Amino acid sequence: MDVLSRILSEGLPEEWPDGDRYNFYHIGALTSSQRGDFTSANRFLKAASDLPRCLRREYFRHLEISGFVHILAGEHSEAEQFLREGEKLAFEIAPDSTLISQIKRLFGDLYVATGKFDLAYQYASEGLAVAEKINERLEIAACWRVFAQVETHRGHADLAREWYGKAIDLFNLIPARYELASTRYLAATSGLYGPAERTAMLYMAKEYFESEAVTSYVEKITVELNKTERHKPLPTARSSADGAPAKIITGNPAMLKILDLADHVAASEMTVLLTGDTGTGKDLLARYIHERSGRTGEFVTVNTAALPLTMIESELFGFRKGAFTGADRDRPGLIEQAHNGTLYLNELADAPPELQVKLLEVIETRSVRRLGENTSRKVNFRLIAASNQDLRQCVNDRRFRADLFHRLNEIPIELPPLDARRDDIPALVAHFLVEFGYDNIGNGDSEALDRLASILTTLQWPGNVRQLQMTVKNLWVTSGRSVVAMSRLALDLPVGEDHNDEFASALTESGGNKSEAARRLGMSESTFRYRLRRK
Repeated sequence: MDVLSRILSEGLPEEWPDGDRYNFYHIGALTSSQRGDFTSANRFLKAASDLPRCLRREYFRHLEISGFVHILAGEHSEAEQFLREGEKLAFEIAPDSTLISQIKRLFGDLYVATGKFDLAYQYASEGLAVAEKINERLEIAACWRVFAQVETHRGHADLAREWYGKAIDLFNLIPARYELASTRYLAATSGLYGPAERTAMLYMAKEYFESEAVTSYVEKITVELNKTERHKPLPTARSSADGAPAKIITGNPAMLKILDLADHVAASEMTVLLTGDTGTGKDLLARYIHERSGRTGEFVTVNTAALPLTMIESELFGFRKGAFTGADRDRPGLIEQAHNGTLYLNELADAPPELQVKLLEVIETRSVRRLGENTSRKVNFRLIAASNQDLRQCVNDRRFRADLFHRLNEIPIELPPLDARRDDIPALVAHFLVEFGYDNIGNGDSEALDRLASILTTLQWPGNVRQLQMTVKNLWVTSGRSVVAMSRLALDLPVGEDHNDEFASALTESGGNKSEAARRLGMSESTFRYRLRRK
């Protein structure tokens, strides 16, 4: 028995006012119904129905939730009765409010469920008109979802996909996790999408429903996934210059779930947005996804923050010979180089406004026009974007375009910091040492390696995996390539502070560029300069 059901069985505190009792019962009914437990949901609704009806807004909420629960349970006649009473009460309370948009949209859901698609479209349109007037974004997206279902029934596949896409984008932005997951499930099972996109949406929906123990959805999605698993392509692409595959070292449960998600969505055309602190492995995961995508083209990286404004067009779109002084030959741009491959946009939060506009146009049209040419070229690329900043906050701060964020955030994946996966540090240390030439027989023994990993596990890693890699490399070089000596030197590493060798190495590897050196260490440039002065 969960906490809500236990409290209901034991009885609410006598001092609770009726308004709070309504809220408690409604939360219980919603939670239970979303989990598929309609017996408990009806117990909560029954308790709420015994409360005074003079609290008209609370009673409206009771009618609305009762209608919603009965729709989920497939009890359509009962649902319609509650919604009719709720509609009448909503007009009495506030005819131009969210009450109207909510009840109208629920009628849309009901009539989709009963196959009355014209009525569904009518009620959803009426609900949308009110929702847009008062900017009720959740209801706007929910009405778009009704439109998608109606257009699917009418056979208008392109229009239905457009409505589903808009609804998913907005639910993602709000965010409304239950609505987002249920919409992804509806879209995936609509027959509108190919196996890869279908699998991606089902898997992301399953992730949410598993986290909330919504077993009814999990069971349905598992059945659907079993129908499409066989379509997952084998790895064919390679992104490293030496042809070696991207290798992610982890046994951490959270990271394993991320890799599982990456495997499931790799073959789809949907855009992946990678977020996480600097040094958490976004670049590596982007290559990992590309290599499992089945694409035969290149993995092309664009550092959006480093593109000079004067060179945006020539770098991204390319140019024709003679387009400007010094253009002595035709040259394709970075986007065109990603044809049949993956375009990876890194450090996206720092992209200037001019670049954001151009990227949005390219994403929407999937075409480029070289400087000096009059015709556009179609480009088939899969897009992966990455940012170490919260793009939602950047949108709120008006530093990033909301429409571009919608296009990028189809499959969001957030990588955890190294501090949240310390159990991976021993395996990472061993992996880096092998990369640097370590041979257990020739260079040391397992006890020394275990001792080194144990020491490094106790330290703080603000620069995450990248900082750990640099530290292991510096210890390896300064110890004379002896793991025994490395474990002794590691005892002198400052706890929670970066040491001189890391700063020197970062500066060397970045060619003296302090901004790039700071990025490699996972800190701001101002912090890097301050700490550098103190050394």
